[in-house]
Amino acid sequence: MSFLKVENIHVHYENVEALADVSFEVGRGEMAGIIGRNGAGKTTTLRTICGLNHPSRGNITFNGKAIDDSPPHEIVNLGIAYVPEGRRIFSDLTLLENLKLGAFKHYRRGEKGKVSENLERLFAHFPMLKDKIAQLAGTLSGGEQQILAISRALMSSPVFLLLDEPSMGLSPMMVSRVFDAILDLHRQGMTVLIVEQKAYLTLRMVDRAYVLTNGRITLSGTGEELLDNEEVKHAYLGQR
Repeated sequence: MSFLKVENIHVHYENVEALADVSFEVGRGEMAGIIGRNGAGKTTTLRTICGLNHPSRGNITFNGKAIDDSPPHEIVNLGIAYVPEGRRIFSDLTLLENLKLGAFKHYRRGEKGKVSENLERLFAHFPMLKDKIAQLAGTLSGGEQQILAISRALMSSPVFLLLDEPSMGLSPMMVSRVFDAILDLHRQGMTVLIVEQKAYLTLRMVDRAYVLTNGRITLSGTGEELLDNEEVKHAYLGQR
């Protein structure tokens, strides 16, 4: 059984169809990727999975449960966390305050011990977080802000992480650092769905991949298969 299964979803913004008959799946423990150009529907896909948009048709199931009509807080409770495009950190709050906002699920349940446990795990994995814990988030570098955005999502103890353009606006060195962090999380057992314009980097690291074009899935396969696909080479890898 697929961990996440998206079946024939259609999503509209008023009269504009953003996604048309989109179907794909992600297995438990996999890293999957969706590549595509700006405006292809990548962000809409992630927002629909996490309940910020709802499909007009089609179904989404997570771990066997239908979630296409669920509100975002219920989806977070099921173990899905979303790292949005552009990071969306709270610049005027400290790094620690941003992290604690990601743990609202545990605070609501009175699980302060779980919050402390997650903080210690993140400090061990990303020492930068502990070193700059009292610093205003807006003063961090772009790469540090992306690590913070990922860590904030991890504070909800997810089993499935959605990442929207994590390389956006970063230097090549920082892109490498952020992607290494994502790979480390995956090696530790996290199921990941990443959407990216950096097709080559994405296809090298994922187990399975999908190409989204004008709101439709047009190609699918393993990352290696799509790296060798002539259409992908021409359209997304700059090869002739």
